[in-house]
Amino acid sequence: MYSVNLACAVGEKLFLERLPAMPNAQKVAADREAAMPAFMAMNAAKK
Repeated sequence: MYSVNLACAVGEKLFLERLPAMPNAQKVAADREAAMPAFMAMNAAKK
C-alpha cells in the first residue's frame, strides 16, 4: 500500500520536472509558494 506522502512526493517531482514547459503552471506554482506562509500560519492557529 502506498502512502499519501509518497504519492505527493512523486507528484511534486513530476510537476517540477515539467514546470519549465508550462507557463500557466509556473504562475500557479508561484501563487502557491506565495500563499504557503499564510496557509501554514492559519493551520498553526487552528491547533
